Amino acid sequence: MLGNDSISLILFQLSSPLDLYVEIKINKEGDKDMESDEVHYSSNKSGNYKFWILIGFILILLAVTNPSKDDFVKWVVNSSVEESDNEWVSAGINLFGSSVVSGVTTQQDLIFVSIFKMELGTETTSTLGFGKRFFIRLP
Repeated sequence: MLGNDSISLILFQLSSPLDLYVEIKINKEGDKDMESDEVHYSSNKSGNYKFWILIGFILILLAVTNPSKDDFVKWVVNSSVEESDNEWVSAGINLFGSSVVSGVTTQQDLIFVSIFKMELGTETTSTLGFGKRFFIRLP
C-alpha cells in the first residue's frame, strides 16, 4: 500500500501512431508541489503520420478510379479520330472502332492501375491506365 502517498494522475497520450507519451505524477503528503517523472518514447521511422494518411488517400483514389476496358476503348477511338486527317477514316473509326478495339484488347487489372494490351496482327501495344483518364503507352 501507498499509505499517505497517492497516485494523482496517470496520463497516456498518443500523439501519433508510433509515439507514446506517459506522464506519472505522484503526490506525497505534505508536498504542495507535484513531482513528475516523464518518459517519452518515439520512433523516427514514421516521420510524419500525415504522410501515411496522404499515401493511403492516394491509393484509395487510384483504386476507385482504376479505368475499365470500356474507358480504354473510348480513349483509343477518340485518339484515333483526333489523329486522322481523312473524314472517311474518322467516320469508319466512329462506326467500327469500338468493337474492333474491344475485340483485340485484354486488360490486366492491378487494383490501382490497369495494363491494356492490344494485339493487331503481329504488333502488340501495351498501355498503362490510371485515374480513368490517364493512359501512357509502354514500350
